[in-house]
Amino acid sequence: MLSSSKLFNSQSQLEQCLLDISTKILHDQAIESNRDSKSIVFNRIKEITLEAFSKQFTDEIHRLQAELRQEQALNDQIKREFLEREETIIQEFDSKQREFQLQQIREIQELQDLLEASETQLQKYQQQNDKFNKQIKELQSKEQQLLKENLLTKENLQQCDQRYKQLNSDINDMRSRNDSLSQLNQQLDRQNRDFKNECERALKELTELKRKSQQQMDLNIQLDQEIELYKNEIEKLKTKKHQELSKQKELLDQLKEKSNNKINELKNRLKEAQNIQQYQQEQLDEFQELIKESENQLNQLQINHKQNLKQMEQQYTKQFQDLEQQFLDEKLNLEENLTISFEQVVIDKDKQIQDLIKEVKTLKDKLYQQNLEQEKMQRQQQNLEQEINQLNDELNQQTQDQQELENKNRNLELDITKKDQKLKALLAELDDIKVFQEQTLNTIRENQDYIAEIDKENQQYQQFLQHVQHLLDIQIQGSFSLQRLGQEIEQKLRQHKDDIKRCMDEIKKKEEQHYIELQEKDQKLMLLQNNFNEENNKIQSQLQEQQSENRKQRNEFKQKFEEQNKIIIELQKDQIESNNQIEFLQIQNQQIIQDLESNNDQLECAKQEIQEMIKKDKMQNDEIGKQISFLNNEKNQLQVQLEEYKFKQKTLKQRIIRTLSRQKELTTIQLIELKNTLLNKYKQLESDCKLIIQNLYKKQLMITENKLQMIENDKLFEIEQLNLEMEKKLDNLKKQFKQSEQLIYEEGQIKLKQKQQQIEQLIMSKANDNEFKTQISLLNKENEEFQKQLQLQEQLFIEQKQNYELELMNLNKLIKEQQEELISQQQFSEYTMNKERQYFEQRYQELKLRQDKKVDQIQQDYQLQITQLENIIQQPTKMKSQSPNRNTQKSPIQNRQTTQLSNKSQSFGSPNINTGIKTPNKTVIQIDNTDKTIEDLRLEIQQQKEKLSRMKLTFTESQKKPYKRN
Repeated sequence: MLSSSKLFNSQSQLEQCLLDISTKILHDQAIESNRDSKSIVFNRIKEITLEAFSKQFTDEIHRLQAELRQEQALNDQIKREFLEREETIIQEFDSKQREFQLQQIREIQELQDLLEASETQLQKYQQQNDKFNKQIKELQSKEQQLLKENLLTKENLQQCDQRYKQLNSDINDMRSRNDSLSQLNQQLDRQNRDFKNECERALKELTELKRKSQQQMDLNIQLDQEIELYKNEIEKLKTKKHQELSKQKELLDQLKEKSNNKINELKNRLKEAQNIQQYQQEQLDEFQELIKESENQLNQLQINHKQNLKQMEQQYTKQFQDLEQQFLDEKLNLEENLTISFEQVVIDKDKQIQDLIKEVKTLKDKLYQQNLEQEKMQRQQQNLEQEINQLNDELNQQTQDQQELENKNRNLELDITKKDQKLKALLAELDDIKVFQEQTLNTIRENQDYIAEIDKENQQYQQFLQHVQHLLDIQIQGSFSLQRLGQEIEQKLRQHKDDIKRCMDEIKKKEEQHYIELQEKDQKLMLLQNNFNEENNKIQSQLQEQQSENRKQRNEFKQKFEEQNKIIIELQKDQIESNNQIEFLQIQNQQIIQDLESNNDQLECAKQEIQEMIKKDKMQNDEIGKQISFLNNEKNQLQVQLEEYKFKQKTLKQRIIRTLSRQKELTTIQLIELKNTLLNKYKQLESDCKLIIQNLYKKQLMITENKLQMIENDKLFEIEQLNLEMEKKLDNLKKQFKQSEQLIYEEGQIKLKQKQQQIEQLIMSKANDNEFKTQISLLNKENEEFQKQLQLQEQLFIEQKQNYELELMNLNKLIKEQQEELISQQQFSEYTMNKERQYFEQRYQELKLRQDKKVDQIQQDYQLQITQLENIIQQPTKMKSQSPNRNTQKSPIQNRQTTQLSNKSQSFGSPNINTGIKTPNKTVIQIDNTDKTIEDLRLEIQQQKEKLSRMKLTFTESQKKPYKRN
């Protein structure tokens, strides 16, 4: 429709142009004055045609210019949309970058949490140190206990010395031995004092160790404070980074330099810490070797000690043999002198020994008897407990019986109260019935009075009627009205009487019924009173019987209880302790009874709940059954509906298949035609689109790659900073741990040396075997404890190593996760670029199609105009072929008629040309002039075509320019 309207407009404009040209040529004075000069005429014709065309086609030129402006505006809009799209993409990228930064902050916070966890582990280690200190204190307490035991042993030794002195007072030879023993005891005392001094020294060393541990704790606290300061510094740096990224890049560079310096320092510290750690491991190995050497030395010392013991035993045996020989010699000398005295002393001592033996036997017998008595007492207690349990069971049964009787009495009392209430209700009903009787009697009396009044009125009416009858002479003929009146009155009176009789009969019947009902109710009341009296008598008799039974049971219970009390009192006299146990058991029994009662209540509640649950289950089952039946019905209905829908679907499918087959045939034909048209256009556009899209895609890729590289560099820098900070902290922790290990190791070596010196001094100084063995065993225990402590420290060191390795693993995992996130972001950016590229391609294709359509329409319009002009220009040639070779001149009207008739069949509604030129005598000159004008017009048309092609090229170039990025 648009093309046809444009064609119509262009044709009308051409017609107007030609009419203007013809009118101007006809009425132009220059042409009329210069008919002989062809050049002036043709130049004037050209000017007139150009003026006409310029006047008529200015609107089209303006329209085309307006369309060009609109297209430029559209191009500007597309540019703006593209820029807005770029801005949105950049904003999205910035938002994602911020999210990534936030994720990094979260990861940093997680690392801080890991630091806090490591701090908690350090606190645990400190707690373990406290535990070790406690163990040391316990060892000190054990040493004090051992000292106390030594004092007790000293006291026992002193007692033994006294006994020996008393026994050997008679023998003068044994005094020397006692003196030697006393000297040995003094030596032991001295050794004990030396041992005390050594223990005090050990305590002092332990206090020094405590001080050192406290110093180490202080160092740990200082390190924690430094760690917190580092944390605060890191947080400040992060805040500065987030706030002043755009403003203070120079400060960031300075911070980077500082961080690099710190990193180098931390790396150096790490290396130093690793070297220290290696040195500590070497020292630990040396310490273990020293421990092994000390163990070997101890084994050698033990062997030497055994050898020394054997030598001492041999020496003592020799000395003892020498002393025995001396003793025998002295004895032989003294036997002669002191046989009698010694025999008496020996006899006395033997008697004393025999007395002591007898006393021991008697004591053993007493102990055996006491054990037997205790067993008897235990048996009696068991019997008493059994009897008490039986009595408690009986008491429980009696209490239960009493409770049952009380419940029965309560139930009877409730029945009595209920029956009293029933009696009260019946008495109230009797009162109501009496009131109703009085009301009925009053109504009956009123009715009787009313009936008597009615009778009086009837009598008055009868008297009045009789009086009327007497007054009226019924013999008069024709007085039918009075007779009728009298008859009607009589009928009414009869009716009234009948009504009164009926009312009276009904009242009598009601009275009889009331009397009968009253009699029945009286009889019922009498029966109820009799029954109630009988029931009361029965209940009273039952109560009396129950009371008598209760009294009997109470008396029996009292008798039994008194007997039991007597038994219990007798048993209490035998054993006072059993009484307390019985009371305790009674309390327990009461508690058990209370528990049983509470359990019974709980069981009853549970039973009720179970019954309620069963009822609810039944209700639910019924509801479920109803729902199942309802669902089955619905299912059957749905099956019927499904069958109907299936049948309908089959019919619809058949129809749809038929229609689709028809439509397919039509669409295939249409598609073939469209394909042929589209392929031709598509081939032309592909080359242009590819070039534009390639340029756009390359530029976009360059921008995104630069941005991604910037992000990657920032992330790598932050990760390196975090790693360096973690390495610093780990180095500090390792240094602290190694310093503590060195201190412990040095202290352990000092202690081992001191203990070895003590062992050597003890070996040189001590002569007593038993004490020497005990001291060696104590030293061995201490060595074992030190070895355990070393093992614990080694375990702690291994655990710390594992923790550090785990932390490093976690950091590596975090780095991998960040790398994966970078890769995912790159993939996302590529995906967005592809999407945008597709979008711009589609947009470009749409715009290209629109512009091609517009250009094609313009070309068609211009071609139509050109063809019309060519047809108009070719008309004179046709006229030349049609006109005869006569020299006669025609009038302008005749020329117009001929031209109209000749152009109707060719111009498709084009205007009729009237040249308005009077034909000269020489026709050949006129033909040549017309040929020249046609050639000039053709040249002008070609020039216009070239201009159109140039316009088209500039238009396409202007469309391509917005898609090129600066």
